[in-house]
Amino acid sequence: MTSIEDVQTDEQTELAARLRLVVGRLHRRIRIDGRESIPPLQLSALATVEQHGPLRLSELARREAVTGRR
Repeated sequence: MTSIEDVQTDEQTELAARLRLVVGRLHRRIRIDGRESIPPLQLSALATVEQHGPLRLSELARREAVTGRR
């Protein structure tokens, strides 16, 4: 049986993960210092892989909201 505390913990974990993703994407869009050693898009992709583990390229693109259109 699932307790209220378990549900709240799961919701907090999900919220923290979503917040981390949003902050990473925001950081990518707002470059305060353009002298980063790793380009922001690559840094975001690395953070996503770090958070979710090994991903197929299509899944990484979906999580990074990247499309094949130019």
